Amino acid sequence: MKNILKVFNTTILALIIIIATFSNSANAADSGTLNYEVYKYNTNDTSIANDYFNKPAKYIKKNGKLYVQITVNHSHWITGMSIEGHKENIISKNTAKDERTSEFEVSKLNGKVDGKIDVYIDEKVNGKPFKYDHHYNITYKFNGPTDVAGANAPGKDDKNSASGSDKGSDGATTGQSESNSSNKDKVENPQTNAGTPAYIYAIPVASLALLIAITLFVRKKSKGNVE
Repeated sequence: MKNILKVFNTTILALIIIIATFSNSANAADSGTLNYEVYKYNTNDTSIANDYFNKPAKYIKKNGKLYVQITVNHSHWITGMSIEGHKENIISKNTAKDERTSEFEVSKLNGKVDGKIDVYIDEKVNGKPFKYDHHYNITYKFNGPTDVAGANAPGKDDKNSASGSDKGSDGATTGQSESNSSNKDKVENPQTNAGTPAYIYAIPVASLALLIAITLFVRKKSKGNVE
């Protein structure tokens, strides 16, 4: 009887470890970090704004959709941001560092995606009074995994509605606006089991069936010993 109980306890412990391992693997596959660059709109030229986007970003897949979470500095210069027409969902703010982290729905994690930023500055910059109010189209170049697919489509916020694009020479005005635009990239990342392979859900079912079988076996042996 003691040997049977030892086998029973060992089996249960093994099942718990297996389930935990597979669940963690599934979560890890659906979230992570990705490097990226901020380009002048529709070009391969790095924008000055790139320096104002903290790297790396984070990505997560949930409910079948892909999201990136980007943290920007000089946050108060950026009054609005969007990627592929999807407006930012602010996750956290750090007033002391002038940073904020926002989440954006995206269609892919590798390649170019279009974005838009709204910039407003009314303060001294480099010791001189500076006032600037403009809207820019920019391009993000994501260098994330190619094997994480989502069912995302661009949003309704048409990029052509922007009054300008970060595509010109890096002059004083463009440089400042680019600085602000950098605040558009942000980091964040909750984890989820969404998009998990079907076999992950089959493991608990199989484990339960095995547990029931072992329990019935133990009871039968106990009854036999008593009799």
